Amino acid sequence: MAILDSYVGEKIAATRLTKVKVVVDALKSTPAPTIVKQPPRINGASVFNIAIGEYITGCGEHYNVFVNDTALSFILRGEGNLGKTRYRFTQYSDPNQFYQVEVQSGVYQFQAKLVGGLYILSITTSGPDGESIEAHKIFEIQDPSDHAMVCQSFDQIKSVSYVSLLEFSTPSLKEVGLKILNEPGPFHFVKWMKQDVCLSPEIIPHPDIPSIVTANVDSFIVKVISLEDGKSFELLAANRRVCLPKTELNTNYLYTVIIYGSNKRYIHRDRHTILVANEPTMNVVIKIVRPLSWVSRSVISSPEETVLTGTCNYVICPRNKVLQWELTMSYPNFTYWKLSNKEMQKYTDGRTRSTLVISPQLLLQMPRKTHLIACLIIQEKVSMITKICKQYTVNMPEKCDSCYLNASNMIDDFQTVCVNCNCTSSQGDTFEFYTMTNSGTQSIAFGDSPSFCSYLPASDDAVTPCIRSLPGSMVIVRKCFHQIKFIPKTMDDIERQLDALLSDKNSLLEEAIISKNSNLLSAAVQVVSAQANKFMDFDHNQLGQSDVDAKRNKVGAVSFSVL
Repeated sequence: MAILDSYVGEKIAATRLTKVKVVVDALKSTPAPTIVKQPPRINGASVFNIAIGEYITGCGEHYNVFVNDTALSFILRGEGNLGKTRYRFTQYSDPNQFYQVEVQSGVYQFQAKLVGGLYILSITTSGPDGESIEAHKIFEIQDPSDHAMVCQSFDQIKSVSYVSLLEFSTPSLKEVGLKILNEPGPFHFVKWMKQDVCLSPEIIPHPDIPSIVTANVDSFIVKVISLEDGKSFELLAANRRVCLPKTELNTNYLYTVIIYGSNKRYIHRDRHTILVANEPTMNVVIKIVRPLSWVSRSVISSPEETVLTGTCNYVICPRNKVLQWELTMSYPNFTYWKLSNKEMQKYTDGRTRSTLVISPQLLLQMPRKTHLIACLIIQEKVSMITKICKQYTVNMPEKCDSCYLNASNMIDDFQTVCVNCNCTSSQGDTFEFYTMTNSGTQSIAFGDSPSFCSYLPASDDAVTPCIRSLPGSMVIVRKCFHQIKFIPKTMDDIERQLDALLSDKNSLLEEAIISKNSNLLSAAVQVVSAQANKFMDFDHNQLGQSDVDAKRNKVGAVSFSVL
């Protein structure tokens, strides 16, 4: 039935489904992606034959071996706005032998006979916005006698339900990485002297991944996309000798390399970026100088200006050596965006200087795990232009605007006000609930979740409640709500409130102390202090000295109870 177990994108599929995302035709320069409600998605794909209305799997341990006179049926189940589906199966022993067809629906039946051998099936579908996704399968064709021998050990399954063909099992917590060029990391520089570039891919072992998943990975599909002109090509190899032909490469070009490695049971996927360029005669280095928290790191996750600098032989590159900076975004779905001159002017400052300032408005648009590739073009000699690049992973905090305030326009003293944001917070996130008045800003509470219920200190001015995330949080919250006014109180009203606090008729302070909640205690102290100050601010001209002294004593008693 199903063709191959998947161990990619942190999933193992019980039906040997390989779920990966690629772009069939690379885009040259696309704008930053926008969030769509229903992007195309492949939920399941299977190969089987149909007999008298029932689904029948292949034979073999993975139910993927079929006899050569079987009419194979391919079925794809997806979500979102799906366009046409392309089925392509390639003979493993001869990549030049393949069959390809496009259909409008997700079901296709292949009637012709296939010669014996191993086949790689690629199923591609795309949505209206151009985003494409691809699933890979492996199946095998045998003649009747060999097929019968396979079926003796692992027979076909008949009357399989459509649902069970496409079920998924529990996702794995780890995904397998692939190393290329015998060096670690996702970015590589290749000194090019017009030679073939051999990748030598190999699995990166991980102690938490079963050996059956990573053993004997010796067949590879490599998709190469030029980030300069959008051209692409694919390679198939039955061993680790996977070489990019020199005829397809150019000097000072960036390439995204998407590698699929298989052991005929699992398909693993990884992506790398390769710069093919001249080796510089100077020691040219690109590094982050701001924000300071990300200096010497390859991840950018702070929503503020990012400043890059280029040094030549350990000093700032001379102005006459710097031609320009280039920025390219390589997205997790394998599309990319190389910023044009106009876009560089909009989102950066200092394009022709040694220091480049990148606006947070650019980085905040990027999906998580986007690769930001910053390149500095240097004129080393009259006839020699050198391109130096550094790759960073952009993990910007996610913006959250879904925040609500539970409070009317007019509230009473000692009335609780609640604010809540429907955001997913992470460990290490910190949020602040505060108010703004004509007198300035006042903090009310802090917490690790964007939800607060608290008292607000009374004020003669209108109060604007706000919530925000603090630096270092993985979610961005910046939200202020409608203005709130307090119901006016006379001096006698406030005095009765203070008397209630002193006589325990109002247990606000006692409850705050018992709760041991620092936010609640702080808010209670601020509220009571505000009331006491307001009580003292009333005009004393109409009072005798004894009444003034009594007011001071009462305020002192309240202050003592607060302490």
